[in-house]
Amino acid sequence: MAPLTWKPEKFSVPVRAAGESKTHPYLVAGIVSGPFGIFRGDTHGPDRGVTSPRYSLVLLACGRFLCTYARQLDCKVLAEELAPLDVAWSATKAREVTGPGIATARALLRCCVRGYEL
Repeated sequence: MAPLTWKPEKFSVPVRAAGESKTHPYLVAGIVSGPFGIFRGDTHGPDRGVTSPRYSLVLLACGRFLCTYARQLDCKVLAEELAPLDVAWSATKAREVTGPGIATARALLRCCVRGYEL
């Protein structure tokens, strides 16, 4: 499989505002490649600070956060490892992200600094 090619793009992520239990779609600027998007920030929204940046890898079709790292490069490396797995990355609901490679994908996500469950 060819390496992922990243391009700048805006996409929506589910963000939970402080003190709220419900998430809301929030448009962020980031980079995308195939089914994945990376932006500077986390589940609380874009990171506007200059110290301790956070970058999140998101599954675009369903808006599921996959991991959050201090470096964008780490998100890219994880996406490269996930992309070739036989998983329904285009599923629009998180519970439908399944396939023969799902166990491997879950194992990779558990190794993240801050990984999220599929």
